[in-house]
Amino acid sequence: MNIFFKIIPYVIPYSFFFKILRRLISGKVNSMTLDTALKELLVFDNFLKNEIATVGTNIGKGKHIKHDIMKYHHFFSQNILPNQKVLDIGCGNASLAMSVLKDVDCKITGVEICKSNYKIAKKNTKHTSIKIIQADATKFTFKNTFDIIILSNVLEHIKDRVNFLKKLKIQIKPKKILIRVPILQRDWTVLKKKEIGIEWRLDKTHEIEYTEKNFKKEMLEAGLKIKKLELIWSEIWCVLE
Repeated sequence: MNIFFKIIPYVIPYSFFFKILRRLISGKVNSMTLDTALKELLVFDNFLKNEIATVGTNIGKGKHIKHDIMKYHHFFSQNILPNQKVLDIGCGNASLAMSVLKDVDCKITGVEICKSNYKIAKKNTKHTSIKIIQADATKFTFKNTFDIIILSNVLEHIKDRVNFLKKLKIQIKPKKILIRVPILQRDWTVLKKKEIGIEWRLDKTHEIEYTEKNFKKEMLEAGLKIKKLELIWSEIWCVLE
């Protein structure tokens, strides 16, 4: 059976294959109870989103093509001045750091916990002024100050977020903290998935997916002042002091 499923996609032309698949799904859904049909379609929706994300990242050769559409890098660049010292926490493969550096002549240090991402980031930034450190930012003791802290799709992965932000504020003394996080209410299906017990998070490692209300509450508890908050692309983009 496994061999069958491996061979079929290569034997049948892709356009015909997906046409058959859509008809099979539609036919099966019509034979099910409405509640069961909705549940199975929502599970399939997660599968499709994961496949789309994988293909989008592969097309971009490690950088998801959605970034070129969202242009979220500009949010960070426009809040950084030349020569400022920038700390990019959870820098991943350093694509954001490199993009910011193209826009602003600043001094960037990236921190990445994942060893494989760290190695890619080091390779990507080899011929730039960007410095990359492998460390767990929640445990690392920062001895240098920075003007700007970037947390781009990072905060939602941290369990003790309030104390983490307090630590950054005390140790680093930033002039600004720039945060980008996903929001919970990005689509009605997210809340429905959560209600009926289907995986609803964008990533299984997320400790939280925010509403505007609980985001503001956490920032207040961390002693940070919101200077600008924007809801865009199902995310919160925020400038804090």
